[in-house]
Amino acid sequence: MGGSFKSQSLPSIASTASALSMTGVRMIAAAAATRGLDPQELLTTVGLAPTALAESDGWVPDVVEWQLWDEGARLLRDPVFGLHVGEAMVNSECPEILYHAARVAPTVGQALQRLVRFFSVFHRRTRVHLEVDGELARFVKDGGARIVPCSHGSLAVLSNVLLRLRGWLGGPFPLREVWFMHPRPANLDEYVRIFAAPLRFERPCNALICERSQLDWQLPTRAPELLELLVVVVRESSLHPDVKHSPKIPSDARPRFANVRKRRVGREANAFMLTMFLMFVFYVSFSAVTTMLLIKKMKSIFNRGALCILA
Repeated sequence: MGGSFKSQSLPSIASTASALSMTGVRMIAAAAATRGLDPQELLTTVGLAPTALAESDGWVPDVVEWQLWDEGARLLRDPVFGLHVGEAMVNSECPEILYHAARVAPTVGQALQRLVRFFSVFHRRTRVHLEVDGELARFVKDGGARIVPCSHGSLAVLSNVLLRLRGWLGGPFPLREVWFMHPRPANLDEYVRIFAAPLRFERPCNALICERSQLDWQLPTRAPELLELLVVVVRESSLHPDVKHSPKIPSDARPRFANVRKRRVGREANAFMLTMFLMFVFYVSFSAVTTMLLIKKMKSIFNRGALCILA
């Protein structure tokens, strides 16, 4: 990654009661469902309407977010609920627009910088930043506005970022250490399984710590046009921080988005046609080989019959 930097952070959007996007609510509920908890039970417990998950936009206050984490962990009897939510998110597309911005970056460092830049699309009151200190780099998530920090939210963010990096790289992403603000839990099995690194508790921040050189690792990229669209959406959100719903795609950006979608559909159609063509070639080749073997067998039978007649 060209150049050096000390840190990059996204200032919190103006203080409002709204903090977590409805995408985040769906993420927590979906992860709870994979572990056997009825999402409607979780929503009812925290006072959200049964139809909340059907909303395409909107935000919930800090207090509701904390209740979602706490009640999800309590109902499932899962003290590391946040870790399991972060893990479940890896195979989902939410929040798709946030992680696609990182996915199209050319290097690990730039991917993390884009997560920092666009994190407000997902959460308005949590700060994340990337900092470099000598030979080390830290991806940091603060403890949020809660007096007693919610460990589940931090566990979800750190585990998801790490697991996505491994997926994008197609291999391991070793860490020097992982820091947590909360006290050391009694059981570390799931921490060890997911992070596979030395764990440090009661630290001043939550952070993934790696070698500075790892920020230069190359990532395969695709569909960079969506990054331009994301910049427009985030700009709208920053200009209107008091709006209670997710920003709409501006009308002047919709043609570009439609073109990207059209190209994506076109690629999928081309892949389907290629698959069908290869299946046809295989069928024809198989039929030709089978026919040749059959003809050869018939010739052999005919020759043996002719020899018997002559004899």
